[in-house]
Amino acid sequence: MWMRIRSALRNLLDRRQIESELDSEIRSYVDAIVDEKVAEGLSPEEARRRALAESGGMEQIKQAVRDVRAGSRMELVFQDLRYATRQLIRNPVYAWTVIITLAACIGANTAVFSCVNALLLRPLPYAKAKGFFMSRNSGRTNLYYTVFQALIMRSGGRRASLSISSKRTLPGSPTI
Repeated sequence: MWMRIRSALRNLLDRRQIESELDSEIRSYVDAIVDEKVAEGLSPEEARRRALAESGGMEQIKQAVRDVRAGSRMELVFQDLRYATRQLIRNPVYAWTVIITLAACIGANTAVFSCVNALLLRPLPYAKAKGFFMSRNSGRTNLYYTVFQALIMRSGGRRASLSISSKRTLPGSPTI
Protein backbone atom coordinates (compact mmCIF):
# COMPACT_ATOMS: atom_id res chain seq x y z
CA MET A 1 0.00 0.00 0.00
CA TRP A 2 2.82 2.40 0.85
CA MET A 3 4.44 1.65 -2.48
CA ARG A 4 1.21 2.56 -4.29
CA ILE A 5 0.91 5.83 -2.36
CA ARG A 6 4.57 6.61 -3.00
CA SER A 7 4.12 5.85 -6.69
CA ALA A 8 1.01 8.03 -6.90
CA LEU A 9 2.81 10.95 -5.26
CA ARG A 10 5.75 10.52 -7.60
CA ASN A 11 3.42 10.42 -10.61
CA LEU A 12 1.65 13.58 -9.45
CA LEU A 13 4.69 15.61 -8.41
CA ASP A 14 7.36 14.56 -10.95
CA ARG A 15 5.11 14.57 -13.99
CA ARG A 16 7.67 15.95 -16.47
CA GLN A 17 10.27 13.35 -15.56
CA ILE A 18 7.70 10.55 -15.67
CA GLU A 19 6.50 11.69 -19.11
CA SER A 20 10.05 11.86 -20.49
CA GLU A 21 10.80 8.37 -19.12
CA LEU A 22 7.58 7.05 -20.66
CA ASP A 23 8.37 8.69 -23.99
CA SER A 24 11.89 7.22 -24.11
CA GLU A 25 10.61 3.75 -23.14
CA ILE A 26 7.96 3.74 -25.85
CA ARG A 27 10.43 5.05 -28.45
CA SER A 28 12.88 2.28 -27.58
CA TYR A 29 10.07 -0.28 -27.87
CA VAL A 30 9.06 1.01 -31.30
CA ASP A 31 12.73 1.14 -32.36
CA ALA A 32 13.14 -2.52 -31.34
CA ILE A 33 10.16 -3.47 -33.51
CA VAL A 34 11.60 -1.39 -36.38
CA ASP A 35 14.93 -3.21 -36.05
CA GLU A 36 13.12 -6.56 -36.23
CA LYS A 37 11.26 -5.47 -39.37
CA VAL A 38 14.44 -4.17 -41.01
CA ALA A 39 16.12 -7.51 -40.21
CA GLU A 40 13.22 -9.22 -42.01
CA GLY A 41 14.12 -7.23 -45.13
CA LEU A 42 11.77 -4.20 -45.05
CA SER A 43 12.97 -0.65 -45.73
CA PRO A 44 13.41 1.53 -42.59
CA GLU A 45 10.45 3.77 -43.51
CA GLU A 46 8.13 0.81 -44.16
CA ALA A 47 9.39 -0.95 -41.02
CA ARG A 48 8.65 2.16 -38.90
CA ARG A 49 5.17 2.54 -40.41
CA ARG A 50 4.33 -1.10 -39.73
CA ALA A 51 5.79 -0.97 -36.20
CA LEU A 52 3.62 2.04 -35.34
CA ALA A 53 0.57 0.35 -36.90
CA GLU A 54 1.17 -2.86 -34.93
CA SER A 55 1.73 -1.07 -31.64
CA GLY A 56 -1.33 1.16 -32.10
CA GLY A 57 0.55 4.46 -32.20
CA MET A 58 2.81 6.09 -29.64
CA GLU A 59 0.24 8.53 -28.26
CA GLN A 60 -2.35 5.78 -27.78
CA ILE A 61 0.18 3.70 -25.84
CA LYS A 62 1.12 6.71 -23.70
CA GLN A 63 -2.53 7.40 -22.91
CA ALA A 64 -3.16 3.76 -22.01
CA VAL A 65 -0.20 3.82 -19.61
CA ARG A 66 -1.34 7.13 -18.09
CA ASP A 67 -4.81 5.72 -17.48
CA VAL A 68 -3.62 2.74 -15.42
CA ARG A 69 -0.80 4.25 -13.40
CA ALA A 70 -1.20 5.23 -9.75
CA GLY A 71 -2.60 8.72 -9.20
CA SER A 72 -4.26 9.02 -12.61
CA ARG A 73 -7.69 9.71 -11.14
CA MET A 74 -6.27 12.40 -8.87
CA GLU A 75 -4.54 13.94 -11.87
CA LEU A 76 -7.89 14.06 -13.69
CA VAL A 77 -9.47 15.78 -10.69
CA PHE A 78 -6.69 18.39 -10.69
CA GLN A 79 -7.15 18.95 -14.43
CA ASP A 80 -10.89 19.42 -13.95
CA LEU A 81 -10.32 21.88 -11.08
CA ARG A 82 -7.83 23.90 -13.15
CA TYR A 83 -10.28 24.02 -16.06
CA ALA A 84 -13.17 25.05 -13.78
CA THR A 85 -11.02 27.78 -12.22
CA ARG A 86 -10.08 29.15 -15.65
CA GLN A 87 -13.73 29.20 -16.70
CA LEU A 88 -14.84 30.93 -13.50
CA ILE A 89 -12.11 33.57 -13.86
CA ARG A 90 -13.15 34.15 -17.46
CA ASN A 91 -16.83 34.72 -16.45
CA PRO A 92 -16.93 36.52 -13.06
CA VAL A 93 -20.71 37.16 -13.09
CA TYR A 94 -21.36 33.48 -13.59
CA ALA A 95 -18.79 32.68 -10.90
CA TRP A 96 -20.51 34.88 -8.32
CA THR A 97 -23.89 33.41 -9.26
CA VAL A 98 -22.53 29.90 -8.70
CA ILE A 99 -20.89 30.85 -5.39
CA ILE A 100 -24.00 32.58 -4.03
CA THR A 101 -26.25 29.71 -5.16
CA LEU A 102 -24.00 27.14 -3.51
CA ALA A 103 -23.84 29.17 -0.30
CA ALA A 104 -27.65 29.53 -0.19
CA CYS A 105 -28.18 25.82 -0.86
CA ILE A 106 -25.68 24.75 1.77
CA GLY A 107 -27.26 27.12 4.30
CA ALA A 108 -30.79 25.89 3.52
CA ASN A 109 -29.66 22.27 3.75
CA THR A 110 -28.03 22.92 7.12
CA ALA A 111 -31.15 24.65 8.44
CA VAL A 112 -33.48 21.85 7.31
CA PHE A 113 -31.20 19.17 8.75
CA SER A 114 -30.98 21.03 12.06
CA CYS A 115 -34.78 21.13 12.31
CA VAL A 116 -35.20 17.48 11.32
CA ASN A 117 -32.46 16.44 13.72
CA ALA A 118 -33.96 18.40 16.62
CA LEU A 119 -37.58 17.33 15.99
CA LEU A 120 -37.39 13.82 14.57
CA LEU A 121 -34.02 12.17 15.03
CA ARG A 122 -33.05 13.03 18.59
CA PRO A 123 -35.25 11.71 21.41
CA LEU A 124 -37.36 14.18 23.35
CA PRO A 125 -35.59 15.72 26.34
CA TYR A 126 -37.97 14.10 28.84
CA ALA A 127 -37.67 11.03 31.00
CA LYS A 128 -39.57 8.12 29.43
CA ALA A 129 -40.22 10.10 26.25
CA LYS A 130 -41.49 6.95 24.55
CA GLY A 131 -44.49 6.93 26.91
CA PHE A 132 -46.02 9.97 25.22
CA PHE A 133 -48.77 9.40 22.72
CA MET A 134 -50.52 11.52 20.15
CA SER A 135 -54.22 11.59 19.53
CA ARG A 136 -55.78 12.75 16.30
CA ASN A 137 -59.41 13.62 15.90
CA SER A 138 -61.10 15.15 12.91
CA GLY A 139 -64.30 16.90 13.81
CA ARG A 140 -64.99 16.99 17.53
CA THR A 141 -62.22 18.49 19.58
CA ASN A 142 -63.13 17.01 22.99
CA LEU A 143 -63.41 13.37 21.93
CA TYR A 144 -59.74 12.51 22.49
CA TYR A 145 -59.85 14.05 25.96
CA THR A 146 -62.90 11.98 26.92
CA VAL A 147 -61.21 8.81 25.62
CA PHE A 148 -58.13 9.70 27.66
CA GLN A 149 -60.28 10.30 30.77
CA ALA A 150 -62.05 6.96 30.25
CA LEU A 151 -58.74 5.16 30.02
CA ILE A 152 -57.50 6.80 33.22
CA MET A 153 -60.74 5.89 35.02
CA ARG A 154 -60.48 2.31 33.74
CA SER A 155 -56.98 2.03 35.21
CA GLY A 156 -58.36 3.13 38.58
CA GLY A 157 -56.61 6.49 38.62
CA ARG A 158 -53.19 4.84 38.68
CA ARG A 159 -50.44 5.80 36.35
CA ALA A 160 -50.51 3.28 33.57
CA SER A 161 -48.63 2.91 30.35
CA LEU A 162 -51.22 2.76 27.59
CA SER A 163 -50.63 1.27 24.20
CA ILE A 164 -53.57 1.30 21.86
CA SER A 165 -53.34 0.87 18.13
CA SER A 166 -55.79 0.42 15.37
CA LYS A 167 -55.12 -0.80 11.88
CA ARG A 168 -58.22 0.87 10.55
CA THR A 169 -59.78 4.09 11.71
CA LEU A 170 -63.26 5.28 11.03
CA PRO A 171 -63.92 8.86 10.03
CA GLY A 172 -64.26 10.98 13.14
CA SER A 173 -62.84 8.30 15.45
CA PRO A 174 -59.67 9.04 17.37
CA THR A 175 -56.38 7.31 16.71
CA ILE A 176 -54.40 6.84 19.87
